[in-house]
Amino acid sequence: MSLSRKARRARRSAGRGTDDLKMSEVLTDVAMPLLQQVPDGDDEGYEMALKIGMLLWNASRGDDERAREKTIAELVALADKHGAAGIETLFREVIARAQHLYPRLDRIIARVKVEPLPGRRYNVIVFSAG
Repeated sequence: MSLSRKARRARRSAGRGTDDLKMSEVLTDVAMPLLQQVPDGDDEGYEMALKIGMLLWNASRGDDERAREKTIAELVALADKHGAAGIETLFREVIARAQHLYPRLDRIIARVKVEPLPGRRYNVIVFSAG
């Protein structure tokens, strides 16, 4: 199933409730702005984008603005060390996306595992609680 179809399905499910959502689809949907920056065939980059998406997703849950800002600042500092200057706007977009698309979903993501499949496809496994 394509990323966009998974995203549409996750959003439709979010409107009905949160119990039937697959967190792998939710994370992929929320992290889409990051995933679109990953070059084709960069399996490590894809996994890293989802792991950053996981951190931003977790930061988007709850009302602690200070904690959210701290997470963004730490990720920006790390990105700057690796030559990814100017990425703060993208991180903020992912957080806003999570808050807008899934406002009632309060699950925290503990771990993300990505298994590359043939044809630039991935099996995304998300361990979450809440």
